[in-house]
Amino acid sequence: MPIKYNLTTYDMLANQIHKLSIKNGSASPVKFDEEARSITEDGDIIRAKAVIIASFSSNLSWQTYKTITTDPGKLNSIEVKREYDEAVTDKWKRVTNNDVREVATNGIGDNAFSTWLFFNVDKDAHDAYNKAWRLFKSEFSEGCETARPGA
Repeated sequence: MPIKYNLTTYDMLANQIHKLSIKNGSASPVKFDEEARSITEDGDIIRAKAVIIASFSSNLSWQTYKTITTDPGKLNSIEVKREYDEAVTDKWKRVTNNDVREVATNGIGDNAFSTWLFFNVDKDAHDAYNKAWRLFKSEFSEGCETARPGA
């Protein structure tokens, strides 16, 4: 008899990130080409979400997590910038469903996100991260514990 399990939305996003990291682990930094929106846009959005999650998760970026949850006014620090750079190059590949859950339920506001974005992300990638942040928030705005049948 096959084993059945339920997948949450957290699991689904973590699985998408894992598949993308295997398929395209050494991709260039996140940005969109406005004229060439095609299949790669989905991968770019998933990767941007992964970088955001890796940047805000206590498991992967402790200094950023501590700063964004206690004093977002201090997001212009060397430690936060270093953790963002690490998230872009490597940490995004290690995002788990627990990291997704933590960031989704942390209550990080748009002002804190915008401050982080302004101080740490290259200006040409702002649109991509803003879009990914909006999509991420909308995916998890109604709660995520809705189980989905898995195989």
